Amino acid sequence: MWALCLLPLAALADQPAGKSDADPSDSTVAPETNPGNNDAGGRAGHRKSDPTDEQWRDASKILNQYSPKRMAVLSQLPDPAKQRLKSLMYGRYLALTKVQESFPQLYQNGLQRLTIEDNLFDLRRQFVAANPAAKAALRTGLRKQVKDLFENVQDDRQVRITWMKSRVVDLQKQHDLDEQNRESVIDQQLKEVIRSGPNALDRDTRRRGNGSATPAPNSDGASPGEGFQPTTNPQ
Repeated sequence: MWALCLLPLAALADQPAGKSDADPSDSTVAPETNPGNNDAGGRAGHRKSDPTDEQWRDASKILNQYSPKRMAVLSQLPDPAKQRLKSLMYGRYLALTKVQESFPQLYQNGLQRLTIEDNLFDLRRQFVAANPAAKAALRTGLRKQVKDLFENVQDDRQVRITWMKSRVVDLQKQHDLDEQNRESVIDQQLKEVIRSGPNALDRDTRRRGNGSATPAPNSDGASPGEGFQPTTNPQ
């Protein structure tokens, strides 16, 4: 199953005038995912808050660059389909921005994926409307884009796997170190509780939980791509 609004948008674009809402049972809507608490807010088909005009202008700069074909079709859709899919595409943009600084490789993969999906969207529309003689060449083009999407998703997974492996190593090191110094760690934490109260341990506990040798990937210690919904269910 491909990413947000790839095939749902295609289905809407293919529908005749007056029929603007996608089938809610459409299996092309990406399923709920949870790659280590990596949920981008539930099912892709669920509508989120509509962006403000300013927020949409910011998102459009990226979306027009990497997904111009879908954006062109989106601008021609009638309400409420236009607003619903606009909200979904804005959610995709927000998900990308969450990993831009902490995990630039995931961000670049996400931008590349937008373009691949845009090409798939356009080729599929051509394929549906083509005569039998033209379908063979279009099918070859579609397969090339599907292959590129597959490889993109695999690259994305490898980034996450590498990060998770390094975190396991660091957590094990912190666990072993604290276990070797169990009594001194407990005594030090006791002093903190007496001096500042139980909440004083919160930061230290989280630091040890993350592994002292591993800097938090972002300000809240989230995993790579937390809140970033991948194109397929990694489980």
